[in-house]
Amino acid sequence: MKLLANIEILRDLLSYDTEEKKFLNLSERCEIHRNIGKITRCQPPSFPLSLQEKLFTKLLEIRRTEWKRPTMHWEENHFGQKVKIKIN
Repeated sequence: MKLLANIEILRDLLSYDTEEKKFLNLSERCEIHRNIGKITRCQPPSFPLSLQEKLFTKLLEIRRTEWKRPTMHWEENHFGQKVKIKIN
């Protein structure tokens, strides 16, 4: 459970779900976001057991494949608009 109290690990799991493999449904994603809010307010996270197991399984997969969360930054295009650029 201590691993799931780390905001960066939770963000990695959310990014992995978005970028690589869809394994979370909307309510599970919302549960992760709720718990990130709890952690930032210095409250302990509380995940359902089934979600904990799913997150640990995917975390092992992320570490085994050495997947890294892509970084994003904003650049101005030739029209003067801000555009989000993903860097892997």
